[in-house]
Amino acid sequence: MASKKRSLSDLSGKQLAAINNAIAARYEDVKKVTKFLSKEAGVEAIRSLLGATGEQVILVLQPDYVKRGKSAERSFTFYRDGMISSEYVELCEKAGFSATIARRDLRYDNDKGLICLV
Repeated sequence: MASKKRSLSDLSGKQLAAINNAIAARYEDVKKVTKFLSKEAGVEAIRSLLGATGEQVILVLQPDYVKRGKSAERSFTFYRDGMISSEYVELCEKAGFSATIARRDLRYDNDKGLICLV
């Protein structure tokens, strides 16, 4: 399945601020922002936060992909561009999936080129 590679630079400034604030909601030493001075500054700030927290950002590569099986299809619909990995795991847990299965799905979907973890 050929898909283009994506990076944080593909996201809008608004999406970068949303990622920052999602991380800030989970880590008390991270300040929330409304916007960054430039897109480049936002990308660098997010990369720094990801390195410090161990979080990963989900970028959807195949938004129209349909997975087989009810639970796989349901969990795939939770993905959003710019979502951090712990948000995805939390949504899956609320839907009745285990955190272990959610993390496994992240790895599998990343390996198959359905999403990109950065």
